[in-house]
Amino acid sequence: TVSIMKELFGDKRTQFEKRLDLFQLKMSKLRCDDLKEFSSIVNRVYEDANISEMKPEHFKAMILLSGIDQPRYTATLFHVMNQIGEETPTMETVLKLADNYRKLYGDAQAATGQGGQMAPVVNAVSKFNPSWKNKHSNREYKSGERGSMPSSEC
Repeated sequence: TVSIMKELFGDKRTQFEKRLDLFQLKMSKLRCDDLKEFSSIVNRVYEDANISEMKPEHFKAMILLSGIDQPRYTATLFHVMNQIGEETPTMETVLKLADNYRKLYGDAQAATGQGGQMAPVVNAVSKFNPSWKNKHSNREYKSGERGSMPSSEC
């Protein structure tokens, strides 16, 4: 019965979300004026996040994800977070998902003609058949050339 009660009324956040909360803790956001009170909040969030079980690669990915606050990466971050689900990602996973999103976005731009190119390069096709890109493209594309696609440069 306890497990049923926890399932119905317990915290529904994933372990990933609980860990991400650590990086969002700010006294100003919590409207907290007392250091002891803030330290108890930090302690509780840390215990909920189960940080001691994290591998360094996962911790780095958490820092990376929590630090992405540039508006131009909002859609990329949404895609990455949506793809991660409940798993604990590594930096490699995060970067791979972000790169995949960039390519999908470019493909969508090319397919809808929003990039203004003469002969668009479709990344999904060239991924499965690399020779297609060489045969069917008139030129190489530079970063930022496909419309309003968020840049991958800092």
